[in-house]
Amino acid sequence: KAHGEVPDPVVTPQGAFTEYLWEAKNVPALLADSDLPSWFDPYPWVQISELASWRDVARWAVPLYELATPGEAVRAEARRIEAAAAAPRDRVAAALRFVQEEIRYLGLEMGTGSYRPNPPRDVLARRFGDCKDKALLLVALLGELGVEARPALVHTEERQGLERWHPSPVAFNHVVVRVILEGKELWLDPTRTRQGGALEEIWLPPFRRTLIVDPSTEDLTTIPEHPERGP
Repeated sequence: KAHGEVPDPVVTPQGAFTEYLWEAKNVPALLADSDLPSWFDPYPWVQISELASWRDVARWAVPLYELATPGEAVRAEARRIEAAAAAPRDRVAAALRFVQEEIRYLGLEMGTGSYRPNPPRDVLARRFGDCKDKALLLVALLGELGVEARPALVHTEERQGLERWHPSPVAFNHVVVRVILEGKELWLDPTRTRQGGALEEIWLPPFRRTLIVDPSTEDLTTIPEHPERGP
């Protein structure tokens, strides 16, 4: 898929392969406005993907985030939260703050570590992980607490600009969590820290578009706006 003013490629058969050549000469400098929003890319580029739809990307991601068994340590932490908080929303808040404050953010994103989360029991044992590790740990804890939760892929800069992308796994650089509690959606970011206040007031940056890691996902989902009610 071509983005911006991209010249037509020269297509040449090369035996069992096909060569696509995009070539431009004497290209004038592009002076981009320094105040452009992060999701707007003024530079021409070409995107190549092996997948045809966002549904395909979701199917690619689902096996990576499967929870075969969370582990006894995860169950024990869930039982501790359950004993300390009676109301479901208080348990969700306690699980979120445990992952935010007690699991240090650190990413070892080499090889498969760039896209496959570590098992929640390992993340809990070593007390560090990146966004996908922390998201899957939160999903595991909430599952043990009887709360529906799924990882959700976002891009911190592209945001609604993802709608222009051809579906691809590399369209995302961050993972948050969608929670269904008492029939309502909550969007939580387990990598953030020091988020006090009521559960409904917890702030999420305006990521705007997301792909929920779920077998039923067909397309990108819009994250609702959450205007601040005070400073």
